[in-house]
Amino acid sequence: MQDKTTVLTHTSEVDAVKVSVIVLTYRQAEVVQACLASFFAQTLSSFQLVVSDDASPDETWSVIETVCQTAPPGIRLSLNRNPRNLGIVGNYNRALALCDGDVIFSAAGDDVSLPHRLHRCVELWLETGQRFDLVATDLVDMAYDGERLGDKPIDTLEHWDWQRWMRERPYHAGASHMVTRRLVELAPLREDAMLEDQCLFFRALLMGGALRVAEPLVLHRRGGVSTQPSPRNYDGKRADILKSARQSMAEFNQYLQDAQRLNAPESLKDFLRRQIDTTAFIQACLGAQGRSESLACLWQYPQVAWRKKLRYGLFVVLSGLYRLGYAIKRFLKGN
Repeated sequence: MQDKTTVLTHTSEVDAVKVSVIVLTYRQAEVVQACLASFFAQTLSSFQLVVSDDASPDETWSVIETVCQTAPPGIRLSLNRNPRNLGIVGNYNRALALCDGDVIFSAAGDDVSLPHRLHRCVELWLETGQRFDLVATDLVDMAYDGERLGDKPIDTLEHWDWQRWMRERPYHAGASHMVTRRLVELAPLREDAMLEDQCLFFRALLMGGALRVAEPLVLHRRGGVSTQPSPRNYDGKRADILKSARQSMAEFNQYLQDAQRLNAPESLKDFLRRQIDTTAFIQACLGAQGRSESLACLWQYPQVAWRKKLRYGLFVVLSGLYRLGYAIKRFLKGN
């Protein structure tokens, strides 16, 4: 009898937490129904569901409107369709503005959440004294057609601190995140950043920390719109590196801004400034119009390590060999 009373009391405490869920969609007409249906089947009795579509050119929005007509009474729906494409972080910021929860879950429109995901994450958050500002679950690797391919454990996030973060990044996915309102209210995320998950994790490290839920509660679908093909030639590779550098620049500037807001140690801020300098060098070296202009960058960034300079300098100088290598690869693959 005592055990039942404890469970009922705990369930009541979980239900008392104000929960919002963000579902971000873009060109997911074929799979978004499964995503939304998984939230309609949650064991949590009541929560807000914010669905924000980033100007999908296909039938995604039509599917969302149709499926949401079947939402259970306990779910408070907030539907948003951006008039133009804002990108992942811009769409996330727009959805956040509609949320009223004390904790906010994230989901991609092509993934599926198991029925107890919301309840379990809130439960563990309460059990740990509401200390952690980010909670993430393990994943299930899922093929595009829905076949389950096995579990994908994330890293034990509570073992990370900012010193370890400078050496390596943990594996986790924004599609399994739950964050606190205090985390996202610190400041809006930069919309020129590619993704929000690493930015939020870094912020959590400097606040209440992050917690891993060692249970696979999100089916993570392969082959989403964020999946990009590998470059087939030197010019494609160079363009990919430049694109990655632009995204990294936005993220490192976000990290530095948050570190300054949260009075992080100077050693961490110095590390971030060095990363920004290195990224600026990569952009200048590979974005230059000619080889001589690229090589001049080697002497224009004295704060950047020479091993980095040599790596990208050789990528420019040996462009002929790289082009030959890509041609051989295409020949061997028959394309």
